[in-house]
Amino acid sequence: MRGLIPILQAKDISCAISNVSSEFSIYCCNSYSEAEVDKIHQFVAEGGSLLIAGHAWYWSYSHSDVLSKYPGNKILNRFGISILERIIDNGNYKVPESTTNAYHFLRSICRFLRDLKNGVEIKPPLSSWLSKLKQDVSSYIKLPATPLRVSLWQELSFLVEKSNLPEVSKERPVKNQSKEAFLLCLAQDVNFLHDSVQEDTGEHDVQGEPTHVDIDGTTPGKV
Repeated sequence: MRGLIPILQAKDISCAISNVSSEFSIYCCNSYSEAEVDKIHQFVAEGGSLLIAGHAWYWSYSHSDVLSKYPGNKILNRFGISILERIIDNGNYKVPESTTNAYHFLRSICRFLRDLKNGVEIKPPLSSWLSKLKQDVSSYIKLPATPLRVSLWQELSFLVEKSNLPEVSKERPVKNQSKEAFLLCLAQDVNFLHDSVQEDTGEHDVQGEPTHVDIDGTTPGKV
């Protein structure tokens, strides 16, 4: 906020909680209400900008499913982003000098999928991001359905089906920061989401031979 406000004209900012107006360039609001979610979506779709702030950690103490039910996420999920219940530790965080080697969720998961498909070893800096990447993937694929989220879920599901998951035991442990550990956690998340989708939609996998149906389309009908 401190870096943005000085460079904006006052007439270009809407700080009201209601009455979203197309006369403004930027709409500012908090994330604790979804009262005007449809108007906000329309405002952004028509070229407006959105500045929204808030946290979900306290809300999560008395509610479940922050990703889809937190009021601010009902606004943000349409844009492919969400506010999580997690918090970061207090401290000073240095801005990376180069974004090439900085962690970025979508770039990192695309790189991970590419390396797995090509059968190459997972190397730094990607290997050092696996723990965070695993956590972010688990959150992302549980978001409400969007074309990007569904596409990624399908890609990950296919990857899990084609991968040779290791058999873990006391004699065959798996290292925490490893490709094998990542795949095992990923398989659990993918299967959990698959079961949730079936439960929500009432769809179930049907095993068996296909049924052949003959349809006679020559029967005259009423005109």
